[in-house]
Amino acid sequence: MEQNNQRTFTTESSSCGTIAESNIVRSNVIQHVKGGVNISQTTINQQAQPSTSQASQPQSSDRKNHSKSISKNRIRAGNLVTNFFHGMFPFILISNLEKTLKEHARVVCGEIIHPIKLDLAINTVKLELSQRVPNMPSDDEGHYNKRDEVVKAWESVKGNIELKDLFALAQNSAEKEAERLGTQEAKQDYINKNKNTVFVIGQAGMGKTTLAKTITNLVTEEQLLPECKFLFYIPFRAVDFSIESNFLDFVLRCFQSEWPHNVELDFVLLKHLSNDPNVLFIFDGLDEANTDYFFSKNTSLTCDLCDNYTPDIFIANILSGKIFANAKKLLTSRPRQFFELNKAYLSGCVVNILGLSVKSQAKLCQQICKEKYDSVQNYLSRNPLIDASCYVPAKCIIIYGVLSDSFNSSLDHGIQSLTDIFVRALYYYSKSEQHVRKPEELQKLCHLAWNRFQARKIIFTESDISNVKISSETLETFLTTSTKIDNLQVNHLQGEKQSSFSHLIWHELFTAIHLILNVLSGDFQNHLSFFLESRWEVVASFVFGLCNRSVQRNLNLIFKIAVVDFDEKFEQLDNFVCKEMANLRKSFQTSTFIEICNWIYQLNNRKMAEKVAAFVPEQILLDGKVHLTDLCSVCYLLQYAQSGFSVRFGQSLSFTYNAIYRWLFQVSNKSNEVFCQNLIRELLKSAARQPDSSADNLLHACRWLYEKSGDSNPKEMVQYFPQLVVLTKPPSFDQITHLMYLIVQSTSSFKVHIKCNSPTIQIDGSLDPDEVITLVAFLHLVQRPWQLQMNENKIISPTKVGHLLQVMMDTINKNSCQKVQIKFSAEEQSLECDLSGCGISSQGTQMLAFFLLRLPYRIDRLNLSGIEFGDAGIPFIMSCLDKIDKLYMTDCNITEEGVRVITEHIKICSNLPKVLEFNYDKMNRSKVLRCGLDQLDNGNFRHLHLTPVGWEALATAINKLPQPMKRLNLSFNNLGDDGASHISTCHTKIEELHISKCKISAFGIKSISDAISKLPEPMKKLDLHNNDLGDDGASHISTCLSKIEELDIGYCKISASGIKSISDAISKLPEPMKKLRLSGNDLGDDGASHISTCLSKIEELYIGECKIRASGIKSISDAISKLPEPMKKLVLYNNNLGDDGASHISTCLSKIRKLHIRQCKIRASGIKSISDAISKLPEPMKKLNLWGNNLGDDGASHISTCLSKIEELHISECKIRASGIKSISDAISKLPEPMKKLVLFGNNLGDYGASHISTCLSKIEELEISWCNISASGIKSISDAISMLLEPMKKLNLSDNDLGDDGASHISTCLSKIEELVIGRCKIRESGIKFISDAISKLPEPKPRVDRLDWRFY
Repeated sequence: MEQNNQRTFTTESSSCGTIAESNIVRSNVIQHVKGGVNISQTTINQQAQPSTSQASQPQSSDRKNHSKSISKNRIRAGNLVTNFFHGMFPFILISNLEKTLKEHARVVCGEIIHPIKLDLAINTVKLELSQRVPNMPSDDEGHYNKRDEVVKAWESVKGNIELKDLFALAQNSAEKEAERLGTQEAKQDYINKNKNTVFVIGQAGMGKTTLAKTITNLVTEEQLLPECKFLFYIPFRAVDFSIESNFLDFVLRCFQSEWPHNVELDFVLLKHLSNDPNVLFIFDGLDEANTDYFFSKNTSLTCDLCDNYTPDIFIANILSGKIFANAKKLLTSRPRQFFELNKAYLSGCVVNILGLSVKSQAKLCQQICKEKYDSVQNYLSRNPLIDASCYVPAKCIIIYGVLSDSFNSSLDHGIQSLTDIFVRALYYYSKSEQHVRKPEELQKLCHLAWNRFQARKIIFTESDISNVKISSETLETFLTTSTKIDNLQVNHLQGEKQSSFSHLIWHELFTAIHLILNVLSGDFQNHLSFFLESRWEVVASFVFGLCNRSVQRNLNLIFKIAVVDFDEKFEQLDNFVCKEMANLRKSFQTSTFIEICNWIYQLNNRKMAEKVAAFVPEQILLDGKVHLTDLCSVCYLLQYAQSGFSVRFGQSLSFTYNAIYRWLFQVSNKSNEVFCQNLIRELLKSAARQPDSSADNLLHACRWLYEKSGDSNPKEMVQYFPQLVVLTKPPSFDQITHLMYLIVQSTSSFKVHIKCNSPTIQIDGSLDPDEVITLVAFLHLVQRPWQLQMNENKIISPTKVGHLLQVMMDTINKNSCQKVQIKFSAEEQSLECDLSGCGISSQGTQMLAFFLLRLPYRIDRLNLSGIEFGDAGIPFIMSCLDKIDKLYMTDCNITEEGVRVITEHIKICSNLPKVLEFNYDKMNRSKVLRCGLDQLDNGNFRHLHLTPVGWEALATAINKLPQPMKRLNLSFNNLGDDGASHISTCHTKIEELHISKCKISAFGIKSISDAISKLPEPMKKLDLHNNDLGDDGASHISTCLSKIEELDIGYCKISASGIKSISDAISKLPEPMKKLRLSGNDLGDDGASHISTCLSKIEELYIGECKIRASGIKSISDAISKLPEPMKKLVLYNNNLGDDGASHISTCLSKIRKLHIRQCKIRASGIKSISDAISKLPEPMKKLNLWGNNLGDDGASHISTCLSKIEELHISECKIRASGIKSISDAISKLPEPMKKLVLFGNNLGDYGASHISTCLSKIEELEISWCNISASGIKSISDAISMLLEPMKKLNLSDNDLGDDGASHISTCLSKIEELVIGRCKIRESGIKFISDAISKLPEPKPRVDRLDWRFY
């Protein structure tokens, strides 16, 4: 084979053929070149026609001579290519073929043909793909309708493969499998053979062709495999495997292309194609191929691309890699045909189509049903046996079409089963114009289905058709007649010489119809024994469904004949089912019991259900693969059971689908409470998937849990509760109580939607404080505006509980509360809640905590003093500790156990209150703290107001700790020098100490310094800022600097003299200090000179607001420039540096990672020095903060020249206008990598500036343009640009701009491309908030975070 190819595609230098022949070929070539890209011109067609002998199809007997003739012409072509084709012609020829192939692909695949035909254009939904390959099917033609496979599909209809990753997956799989081989050569050969082939398998109706065409479309649009040049989409159903031709004739015939070609042109093209790696073959529908060659054992036949072969030989050689070895190949097939492939072709990665996810089903339903979507979804939620089939695309679309049409049809609307769905589709089929004239022929089709089902075959040949006396004219009618269902057309037959039903379920339906209509009762009785076999599962279900009275009526409309022996057959079914159910009393089998229940549910006949229910076993075990649709059938039968029974759930039971509540209480009345509790748990678990399903039953389930609260575990149940509760009408207060009893057990986010206009919640009678808080917590969850009607005279404690209700109302999106009849004494818009003494119980504190946790911001003050909720209420209050700034809980009947809980929560709290005041047994607060100090890693005890005795007691308690505290914060306490002396005794037990603003003088700091100097290990941080230390205190602290890693002595009244002591001490340190804060001290230029002597021992230096001028900064700059390693951070804000200081600082920028020179009176000339220096840096600066300097547009222009060397830039309030921001935007747009953060706060950019900044958003990760005078017009430019981004922005801050509702509307269009949006004080009203909230609600998780809106919106 290799020698053959080498001979074929090698051009030789010797001349062959006559001059006349060469001129003819040359003439042909020149004409093609003149034709340019339009190679279909008439003149070219005339010249490119091969001779008569060449054009005629060679017979097999003349094949050898024909090949020799072709070889001669090929050699001539080779000579011509060598001597003449060195110009543009090969490029034009190849380019034209590439365009032709892709144009064909666009035409063929431009209309995705779904499993059934559609009159309306719908968008293709995502199919779930997985590498989980099913086992080889048994001999029953791969029926996927068995319950085992339905259950498996519904356990995880979620794939793990994206289309874009298919060939990367093949590469990875090949490399992984190659590791099992021995030599490196063998591994590489295996990878080369397998890396470019993908097999996609799926059962009938799963969407294999749709997937193949979707991939084809993506390739033509260069969204997938953009490097692909030559795309061959070959559907097997369109291939005539009996015709011999060369390769190009074969593929162009598949395309029905008028491409003019001859031997010499074929040679040029095939030579290029055979070695080009940018070739993709998509072979669609192996199971539809009219050939057995791929399944034979003979794989020795190889082919020459220029010789004539049948298509199966070409395809087999492509799959085996003998030709087009470098091309990518994708083949779709049903599992059976895939597993029967010759092993020589089974090289590559195998992907399985799992079907449609719930999300994809919903998208299809929306497109097909349109305005009837809600009705169809509500119906399916009540009929999970039908909904369970919707993961199969072909079934899904038929079900949606029939249900949508049923709301307008003259047929009875009471659709009860899947049988009913398909019989209605068949009824529409019978109403078609062609079929009305020959209704009796449909019976023959049923007979054909029955014969092939018994023979275990799904394909039928001409002889099969003639055996049931279906004429060719009638067959053509079946093949071309379509069911008209609303917007859908459904073909029941497909194929030509070999035909089959368009979907397996049609085959099974027609089989069942024949069994009911035509089979005599004696034969019918004989077949009942097969009903429990796996292969008969769907047929048996259809048989029972066809016996339903409603379905019978529709069946009679179709066939217009009486059913043969119907009464006898019905009685046989009755006896058969009763007998099988009675046998279960002896030996119970879950699968058989469920199968019988499903039959009874399909039949929906009360009389038979009561008769069968009499034989129900006393002990029912539901275990193994039980679908929730099965539970629906089980509940249907058990409601008719008169004798006692009990139901147990096995450990391996798994429910995976929509919940059914209809028979909940009938079953619970007849079984033990464990059954009911397990049932409710599983029902709640599935209710989360269908929040619209049966609101009444959801309320009943909550009521049962509430009433059985002593016997149930609500915390275990709440994890299954739907996070969106949909109610069809306003609930009563009892229903609110039942709902909140379960919801309050969780910290998850719940929402309540009441589906009626302006819902009014009516509250009759008086409410105690706990009930008021329950009502408040519920109203907080309601999404839309509501009204509350209460009797003013019956409100309890309006000045206390009413206060909380008012606060609630002011934070729920400004809901309409005009009818609330409550008088309040508290200020409006205040988040200070004084509930002291109002009589809330421990259960009430649980509801209060639930409410507080869901507030959009923190509580300023919460006073619960005098409420005796005791230790039982402490865990609930502590759960929202980080939401409260000031918390008061004195005289709340808290014991030592309650204090222990408090300290445990303090330990894990990320944002402790500023004030936490509580007591127990009226003891000193230090004793309360001592009870829990051993539980703390971080102690935040600001505003403790302890006496010296208390501080001594606290220090003693800390000294007794077994392990050091990581952090102790005593700031804002009146510690004084005495308190400092006490705290100094426990420094060995504190890693980080914060004692800022504690009125400590030099005397007190001496005690602390002496203690720190004796520590065995350095203290991580000492925060002393805002204490009156002075120079003496600085001198004391300098003695212990070797034992402090981070020191904050800002605003401590230290002068140059004091800083000298500190500088001298730092210069002698063995290791650098991590951080030194001196801001707010009067250092001046002398202090700057002192500090410059020790900069090599400081990693981060803060000297903001220290009265340093240009001369002082020169000393610091000179010292920094000589450092061996760069400083991590230098902060110089609020110093009078000016342009001279900027010039000095520019000399050392290569030794500073982060520089803050905010408000340092630097102008454009000074910024030029800095910009010039930055542009020359070898590595980018991490951060540059120029906030508050007078840069102007000139300064902006200077800074734009060095942006490639700045990762984060802050130029807020720098008097930059639109023209200045244009320079910056132009520079950013040219950056090779995005800037991490750009802050432009407080510059007058206006809408023009916003327009400029929108041009470079793809190169900015975080942008702040708050207070920049931008209106809705400017925000539109930004929104349009953001919506085009490939990756979302991390953060966008637009606060304090006059956006209004129009701006909110614009920004809502791009929220999918923003991770965090800050948009406070932008004059947005309720309508604008709605734009944003609606946009967010439509986005998938994770949704963008939106902060600081003027109104709360979700």
